[in-house]
Amino acid sequence: VPGNAYEVMMASLAASGSDFCVGSYGRIRGSRKIPVRLAGSIHARMRTGVTVSDIPEVIDNVFLWNKVFRRDFWDRQVGPMPENIRYEDQETTARAYLRSQSFDVLPDVVYWWRIREDGSSITQAKHLIEDLRDRLSVAGDVTALCEAEAPAPVAAGWFRRLLGADLLPYIEQIPDAGEEYWQLLRRGVRQLCAAGQPHLRDIDPQVRVLLHLTAEGRREDIRRALVDRINNGTASPLVFDRGRIFAEPPLLQVLAEPVDRELLAVDARHLDLVAALAPPVTEHDGGATLRGYAYLRNVDLRRTTVQLSVRVCGDEGFQPLPLQPGTDPVLDTASGDRNCSYADSAFSLQINAPLPAELTVCAEVDGHRTERTVALPVPAGPGPKSRGNGPAVTAFAAEAGGDAIDIVVDGAPAAAAFALVTARFRIPAGDAEPLPDGGTRLRFPLPVTRWGRELPAPPSDSYTLRWNAGGGRPDPSDPTVPVAEDTAASFRSSLLSAARVCGLRTAAGAMAVSIAAPLAADEAGTFHQYRLR
Repeated sequence: VPGNAYEVMMASLAASGSDFCVGSYGRIRGSRKIPVRLAGSIHARMRTGVTVSDIPEVIDNVFLWNKVFRRDFWDRQVGPMPENIRYEDQETTARAYLRSQSFDVLPDVVYWWRIREDGSSITQAKHLIEDLRDRLSVAGDVTALCEAEAPAPVAAGWFRRLLGADLLPYIEQIPDAGEEYWQLLRRGVRQLCAAGQPHLRDIDPQVRVLLHLTAEGRREDIRRALVDRINNGTASPLVFDRGRIFAEPPLLQVLAEPVDRELLAVDARHLDLVAALAPPVTEHDGGATLRGYAYLRNVDLRRTTVQLSVRVCGDEGFQPLPLQPGTDPVLDTASGDRNCSYADSAFSLQINAPLPAELTVCAEVDGHRTERTVALPVPAGPGPKSRGNGPAVTAFAAEAGGDAIDIVVDGAPAAAAFALVTARFRIPAGDAEPLPDGGTRLRFPLPVTRWGRELPAPPSDSYTLRWNAGGGRPDPSDPTVPVAEDTAASFRSSLLSAARVCGLRTAAGAMAVSIAAPLAADEAGTFHQYRLR
């Protein structure tokens, strides 16, 4: 608990007169403090004197340890707490939200929740039938409370949490669970799904399938589906059929019998547009070149055409900007999606001065249109070629199918030595070719000798470019070679004969090269090892 946690909460109640206040929270895993995305969205800003109708999503904050209550409100509307049962705070906090005249939502973190690495927490024992009984009992009580007292958006939020998240860890125990556990879970899921039927379309399609299989008693299909989630991930590619949207999770392929397609229908409001812009590279006339990407999550661009557009708000309203489509295979690796490709979502465009503060990115597919506003990053500017006290990178190239990387540096001393370096490996520059403009082209051959064997490429890693002014062997203690943002923005991934390479700029502004397995664009992606040719 932070030292000022209760001071912050008490001060808020004293100023607002609300019934209780809710602080934000984070997690501690090992020695690291980790923000919680859900808490970040609910507690993004200070809100005082609100009700649950103003902020329905707050029903997801079910914990007692980040709240302070006025005693008279607690005695009248909230207490007592259920005893001798797990998850006792869920019903208690639900009563507080539903019966409060006003409460405060604070952005301050007032509690850090430690995740026990040894699994010894009482609520980590999802395999115990006692835990399952308590979960189903509390779920039934809160469901009855929401049905009796909650506004419709709040009830919808409760069912999204219950059906979409709370029951999944118990379904994951089914392959190893005893018969009593299985039958209890089956009955409980059937009852809760019946109560939350109108809200099933608001939860993840794969979870919907698992709930359906559990309610129907298809235990062997659940086992197959859970194994498939491990192999193929938890995302569900989307398909568009005459104006309707359906999910096609990979786990459908392993089921003994199909499920009703209507179970997999997806509302268009759940289409998630992911968009990002790189810092614009300014031109002499004040305009800029801008690169970015935009894709609909779970929409595979290899099988679905998505129309992208970008607009800027001007004196005459929104004006479209001409887009130059592009391809960036790195997006498939960065997305972590095992089933969909987003490589063709890259684009570039020109913007005239004065530069806007934000752009509106739109994606349209099969009559469904989704858009979001993206802030324009701080312009990178042309930047100097070098810092004046050492070399700086001005270009990066790797010929497709080749076996070497070329990096051009400006301001390199004649006697300097360069190498791409990690903590355990180094790739020295094989040649240094002077260029007419005063720069130097460094060539880094990828074939190496290790443990007495000739290898076509070095170990996969991110290699930092370092230099030694005296010509000695560069190592991790030597200075890095900087690269300007506008220069790094032009770097592209290349597939060589024995590796995929991509130039990049580190957070500290240093030149680095990512060297990875020689995967084609449609093979690259997180955990795609089982798809290697």
